Amino acid sequence: MVVYRITNAKYKEAILSGVGAELYGGRWNMTGTRAVYCSQHVSLALLEYYIHAENIALLPKEILVAEIVIPDNLNIHKLQVLPKQWNTYPYSPNSARVFTEMVVHDAILGLQVPSAIVGLESNIILNPLHKDFGKVSVKAFHNLPIDPRPREK
Repeated sequence: MVVYRITNAKYKEAILSGVGAELYGGRWNMTGTRAVYCSQHVSLALLEYYIHAENIALLPKEILVAEIVIPDNLNIHKLQVLPKQWNTYPYSPNSARVFTEMVVHDAILGLQVPSAIVGLESNIILNPLHKDFGKVSVKAFHNLPIDPRPREK
């Protein structure tokens, strides 16, 4: 499986650390739990990056997209039953507990969940502390030129 993650070039070396999610929490993880949020498509990864920016006008002019390879023999769990209010903002503690509880039990390497922005597409949340995480790799980084028009809105 190939997934994508967008990053500012200055954070390139930490792309798979999960530290940002650990510090701030997210829709599917509680603060204090490392998580690496990825998307099935570059376009969704970019949209997620924009949505989570505090001020789109301050985003870096050059960003990178990481092409991340998850070997097919590794288990990515598809969440079958979504918690109540999983797609609300601010994030519901119901959804934040899902990944966090799975990580505590070291049960999964990754979790496939629908995007709250584009519900027909999925995000993959990876557990960087899982025993098999070392088998996940960045195949390549690609410069992603950004259209300046969203900054001007």
